[in-house]
Amino acid sequence: MRFDAETGIVFDYGPPLPGHANGLILRAFDAEGAPYFSETYYSIGGGFVLTAEELSGGDIKAVDASVLRPYPFGSAAEMLVMGAASRRSIAAMKRANETVGRGDAELDAGLDRIWAVMDACIDRGLATEGTLPGGLNVRRRAPPIHQALLSERGTNSVQPHVASDWLSVYAMAINE
Repeated sequence: MRFDAETGIVFDYGPPLPGHANGLILRAFDAEGAPYFSETYYSIGGGFVLTAEELSGGDIKAVDASVLRPYPFGSAAEMLVMGAASRRSIAAMKRANETVGRGDAELDAGLDRIWAVMDACIDRGLATEGTLPGGLNVRRRAPPIHQALLSERGTNSVQPHVASDWLSVYAMAINE
């Protein structure tokens, strides 16, 4: 199959697909433009991707035994109820869910890899100056804000919102 990235990907920012907010439809067409293949996929969290057929039961907690977790939930409200009933924090319940099928060491190693990528992304965003790619000529903002925050360190003029400023510049660096 031939694929043209310029015309072959269509981002539809309309309403989410009916099965789950994180969904996509993959379609392939033959040389004449007739549909050849179509499948709808949903990313349901925890690294799990299900087809629309697999998700058709409407309850992501009961779709597949591999998705079942000790603390299955479909909404934040359900998770809060489970937390109150189990007397466990959301973090503890999520960790218990994530260690199904893998041990603590494998989960920790995966989290360390994710953190390393995020940290490198932040570092790159804080150090890269100039204009963002694309045709809008938007100047990068993270490096000068980062420099301003560094210059305030060790002074008596630190504002109460400085922690939020640091979080914001990190998020901006990742975005840029």
